Amino acid sequence: HILITVPLLYLSNLITEEEKLARINTLPGPLEMARDVVFSIFIQEFLFYYIHRGLHHKNIYKYVHKRHHEFTAPVGLASLYAHPVEHFIANLWPFTVGPHIMHSHIFTIWTLMTMRIVPTISGHSGYEIPFFPTALYHDYHHLKFVKNFGGHYFTLSLDRFHGTNTDFEEYEKLFKVRQRQQVLADLKLEKFQ
Repeated sequence: HILITVPLLYLSNLITEEEKLARINTLPGPLEMARDVVFSIFIQEFLFYYIHRGLHHKNIYKYVHKRHHEFTAPVGLASLYAHPVEHFIANLWPFTVGPHIMHSHIFTIWTLMTMRIVPTISGHSGYEIPFFPTALYHDYHHLKFVKNFGGHYFTLSLDRFHGTNTDFEEYEKLFKVRQRQQVLADLKLEKFQ
């Protein structure tokens, strides 16, 4: 990751150095920031869905994306466990396109980076964290491999559009019923201890 991310960030910095110097002393206005964030997330999610789905193609999967799927029950750090090619084309490139098109302020880019990294880690954590996309959605992807290709925000709609989440709703209902049953069983055990 260091061999890809650091040079990419350095080159990105060179490309926009003049613009950054001109804007470094001011923060973006709320409308500018909201516009850049919404546009960038839309582009990022759109690109991520199709690139991620493409990484599951039978001629590519075993060489590139299989490494990430070595974690069938993912943990937070698994979100970063990827082949260098995957890291560049699926993780970094979709993230950078929107801010470059919009000429986003560095503060907006940091905000977008946080909005990308935190849900990615929580989505691989196995825990349901309030105000974040459900980890169960991506856990199901790691369980079934050819379902739920979407990222965090808008791509749930792309999964619905393409029918790549067809079994998930049933799985989620069953999971929640079993979770409730387990909690009730644990409570009954506590009474007798």
